[in-house]
Amino acid sequence: MTISETLRKLLNESRSPTRSALSFAVGVAISFSPLLGFHIFIALFAAFLFRLNKVEVALGTLVNNPWTVPFVYSSAVVLGSRLLGRAIPAFTLRAIFSSAVFVPLAVGCAVYMAASGILSFLLVRAYLIHRRDRRSEPELPIDPA
Repeated sequence: MTISETLRKLLNESRSPTRSALSFAVGVAISFSPLLGFHIFIALFAAFLFRLNKVEVALGTLVNNPWTVPFVYSSAVVLGSRLLGRAIPAFTLRAIFSSAVFVPLAVGCAVYMAASGILSFLLVRAYLIHRRDRRSEPELPIDPA
């Protein structure tokens, strides 16, 4: 089964749009966690714990991917530093593994997690409700007059 077939099947299932959007949003929020490399494990644990759809949660974790991680994490450090009132730390190999970088990174990522989770929930839920309502509308006959 291809990815597009899997997505089509997920979109056509008759689960609640709110529940599906929540599953995806949890995955999106987890994708912005500072625990790089553990996103999928955290997501699957959260899906199991809260009885969410594991596929939808896992798909949500793909939002923040290797192409976006450098930009997201570096901006999270800047955001976290500003929120904490600290100077932006130098990005040296030694500093990356210290609390000088990790604490601002965690604060910035927490903001990103909350914002991305809420935004993705609202957008995906609105899309799924629109899609469901559009599918359930009867087609009107065309009047040739």
